[in-house]
Amino acid sequence: MERLSDVGTPYLPSLELHLDDRGSFLQVYNSDLPFTVKRVYVLHTTKGVIRGLHGHKKEEKAFMILDGMVKFVVLPLDTDEDPSVIDIHEFVLSDRKAEILVVPSGYYNGFVTLSSFSTLLCLSSSILLESLEDDVRVDPFKFGDFWSVKHR
Repeated sequence: MERLSDVGTPYLPSLELHLDDRGSFLQVYNSDLPFTVKRVYVLHTTKGVIRGLHGHKKEEKAFMILDGMVKFVVLPLDTDEDPSVIDIHEFVLSDRKAEILVVPSGYYNGFVTLSSFSTLLCLSSSILLESLEDDVRVDPFKFGDFWSVKHR
């Protein structure tokens, strides 16, 4: 697995997808994440819905798209409201590419579904009670509109 940074920033390693005449095999987790997985859950969301913006001081997460396409936004919990200094990471994830987004502790994260429907596999370093006690939520537009698709 390639890691874009070893300083605790979000990163997007590619996963190895094996294809042959029988179909495909994709190993999502084989203890190669930078945290121990304590909880696995699935999110289903329809087009245009924003999930987030929330973060955790301790919890680490990883997200993989099983169906559809989403735009993820990740930014530090200590983000200043001045748009010129926001350290924002944007990722477009799709079921067409074998990737898993790793979000370290200390970051807000959220996503908007770009396809008609999306299904995400989520891995967490915390059980639900630990996650709820560590949860930091803000309005999804507090730091600007990162959710719109920019026409090019």
